[in-house]
Amino acid sequence: MSQTFHCPNCGAPLDLPDNAGTTVRCGFCTSSVIVPADLRRQALREPTMSANQAMTDLPDLAEAMREAVRLVKNGQKVAAVKLLQDRFHFTLQQASTAVEQIERGQVVQVGFESPIEMPVKVDMSGLGQAVKTAAKVTGGISCLVSLLVVGFLVVLGGILYFSLSAGSSSTAGLQPQELFETAAPQLSLSTPTPAGPQASLSFGEEGIAPGLLDDPRSVGVDGEGNIVVANYSDGRVQRFDSDGNFLNLWDMGDKTPLGALAAARDGEVFVAYGSGIHRFEGATGKPLGLLPNPGNRFYDDVQVTADGGLVVLADSETLLRMDREGQVLWTVEDAVSSISGDSELAAGLAVDGLGNIYVLGRFNNAVFKFSPEGKFINRFGGEGEEPGQFRAPYALAVDGQGQVYVTDIKGIQIFDGNGRYLRMLDVEGVAMGLSFTPDGALVVVTNTPRVLRYDQP
Repeated sequence: MSQTFHCPNCGAPLDLPDNAGTTVRCGFCTSSVIVPADLRRQALREPTMSANQAMTDLPDLAEAMREAVRLVKNGQKVAAVKLLQDRFHFTLQQASTAVEQIERGQVVQVGFESPIEMPVKVDMSGLGQAVKTAAKVTGGISCLVSLLVVGFLVVLGGILYFSLSAGSSSTAGLQPQELFETAAPQLSLSTPTPAGPQASLSFGEEGIAPGLLDDPRSVGVDGEGNIVVANYSDGRVQRFDSDGNFLNLWDMGDKTPLGALAAARDGEVFVAYGSGIHRFEGATGKPLGLLPNPGNRFYDDVQVTADGGLVVLADSETLLRMDREGQVLWTVEDAVSSISGDSELAAGLAVDGLGNIYVLGRFNNAVFKFSPEGKFINRFGGEGEEPGQFRAPYALAVDGQGQVYVTDIKGIQIFDGNGRYLRMLDVEGVAMGLSFTPDGALVVVTNTPRVLRYDQP
């Protein structure tokens, strides 16, 4: 652990950087604090958790990250910082940044600098289990922990495979240090050659120019088939025609993560953005006002119902039914945890043509179905690798036949309206957002980043 002491003003823990001088600035109260002389002399570089230790402690690390998320949700950010410093060997700055990312619902990256100390002779049958173990750590994408060590295992497996294929013995003729000369990439969850139906439309390239995509996570389709895509990180909303041609864009104005959007049949676009639901004219991007928020809630998701009203998720798992002007018709507090018994940090939302509401509990790895009046009907899913089970689910949508489409790192799983598993749709990359066109085509936005359309999914 690094040398630490506490801020005399707020009590927060302070780390000593490599080049510690006579003072450091507190990251919590911003005070300048004099570093004790004996600590300045002992200031050392912060050790990084070894890959071996990380692999051994995977279950404990996953639980520690969940506890950090719970602390942040309850407003105990100092406690969360201390936990991350202790369990992940973070510096104060790293832990503070991680807490900010958790608070915004962003990815927390955890890296390991030291290589895995393992013999060159590898049992390839264990590779799949290693990947599954790492996938379990990811939990919900809202607090995804990307483990570099798993990327290393994939590279190592490939090297050994080609070495063995060339006719060498089961013990490859390479020294360990030779294998570690190539930097380990992050784990890729993409499917290079997807099976099943192929997309009839695919467009999008990474970038910040008009028509290019940068971390897109939400998509909606209006009554004319125009596709509206929202970038999560920079708050840009872009509109394309049904063939993928760029039409127009507008910017939400700051860097607050853009939670979700929905496009109505008449072309209006509703954006859940921080503590407001913003309404726009899709054809021009002209703001049409902010819906009322008397409870000062934080909005996570919004969907337009068949009758033109709205269903909204707020404060992680509060379900609200509104009219088009934002007047609340009914509310269901703790829609997920009141049923599952487990807290939910970030849920997803969908509604079918009959008004039934589907809430995706990303931390609970399950879908919860409610009636149009907000009465709980049933739940389906569960954590696991079997068909019908989820691993880090993120988004969902319902088609015109009442079939429910749920994304996770394995692809898009399709269920009937009662939760019976039907089939899997493979996509290139990880599907982040789903919507349907008026004629029933599935539109998917992925992390590659691309927008895909499947006419007959």
